Amino acid sequence: MHNGNIIIEPFDQRQLGTNSYDCRLGKWYFQGDMNVDIIHLDNPHDIRRYWGQPREAADGKIAIRPGTTILAHTIEVIGGHNGYLAKMYSRSTVARSGLSVCRCAGVGDVGYISRWTMEISNHTQTTIWVPVGFRICQLTFEYVGETLKEYHGKYGKANSEWTPEDMLPKPYFDWDYDVYRTDRGK
Repeated sequence: MHNGNIIIEPFDQRQLGTNSYDCRLGKWYFQGDMNVDIIHLDNPHDIRRYWGQPREAADGKIAIRPGTTILAHTIEVIGGHNGYLAKMYSRSTVARSGLSVCRCAGVGDVGYISRWTMEISNHTQTTIWVPVGFRICQLTFEYVGETLKEYHGKYGKANSEWTPEDMLPKPYFDWDYDVYRTDRGK
């Protein structure tokens, strides 16, 4: 951090653990529409129809229904560059309560510095309310060496430019999108 390779804003010493930094739940989220039967991952309209519009936490908390996944974000802008990447994990208290925060998508790219999107899933049979500002995940940092390029992609933006829509899947920005898409002519 002192060399500027790891960015955490805002930084709170109390959130710094022995080998990770705890991040807090932000106020915006997307809740999938249970009435949508099929999503084609190559169709941005299907994706948007399923996730709908961003929601702001009511009364400072977010309800996660049993067996569902929401998209939510960290309050912190966090990441690394100059060979450093971040990895996200659930805090053990959160996992023991029946929630996962990133499934298998917890590895960031070198150069990704932004709010992180969490795919928060409720693995219990009851609704779980999570307050905005709750320390829900932890990030570790790893030096992987210099890279040919740093992340300048579809999700990461400077703090002032971030919007809740940055949490949505964006397969149409993938380099091979035109190869696999099936929605042509629709």
